[in-house]
Amino acid sequence: MNDLTKESRVKRLNQVQEERKEQTFKKVEATLEKMQKAGMKINFSTVAQEANVSESYLYKYPEIKHKIAHIRNQQASMPAPRQPESTSKQSHLKIVDRLKQRIKDLEDEVTKYRRINEGLAGKVYRVSELEELVKRQDHRIRELEERIQKSFLNENSSKVTDIRSKNTSSGLSQKILSQLDILNIKLNSTLKKSIVVKSEEKVLEAIEALKQALETNEISNLAGWLKTAIDEEWKTNETLLKEEIKESIFDQTNDEINENNVEDLVSLDQLKALSNIFNYDK
Repeated sequence: MNDLTKESRVKRLNQVQEERKEQTFKKVEATLEKMQKAGMKINFSTVAQEANVSESYLYKYPEIKHKIAHIRNQQASMPAPRQPESTSKQSHLKIVDRLKQRIKDLEDEVTKYRRINEGLAGKVYRVSELEELVKRQDHRIRELEERIQKSFLNENSSKVTDIRSKNTSSGLSQKILSQLDILNIKLNSTLKKSIVVKSEEKVLEAIEALKQALETNEISNLAGWLKTAIDEEWKTNETLLKEEIKESIFDQTNDEINENNVEDLVSLDQLKALSNIFNYDK
């Protein structure tokens, strides 16, 4: 694949060189014709200056080299016509004007590429910031994974017995107690009061919201944060998004349903498919 790419690049480069050669060759031909009509002195130096190319380029191609040499020898064998002084001065002014225009074009080009370079520098800086953010998030995720893994590895038979005793004495579900143990949250009387008045589903949803918050924030008082989440029935971003989508779908369906447009109703199979989507994580 790399050899093919390299071959195509070499082929394209040769094609570009040939096109440039042809364009420059035509330019030199036109310059020679113009200089002959104007009776200007023709040699490698004057042709290179008039055509805005280097003398080495004129020597590079035999057909150009021989033609210039031939015209130069012809002019040398003929008496040179006297050029009016004003014409020579006018030609000099034209050259100066062309050089000034060339300088202006180059300055404009430099300004354009400088602006492009500044824009690219800003994008590079932004990319470096995003890469650094990704590294920090990866580090945080690894820390959480290690904490969870250590929590599971440290479980033993006595711990399981302790959890079961908690479940019996506290009246809380095994799932809730297990999640509190994983997060290393001690069950105090204040937190227990908030848990017992809520359903298991709402408590577990609040615990998931706490886990999500720990991915991006440092929380010093986990028990206090969880109590507030349970009392106010906080949910994860994914749950909130699903609920918004459900409400949007049902609102749109209720607005569109009417007695004369029965064919537009959502079919039973489609409703089942939507139900499967929202119940996927459960």
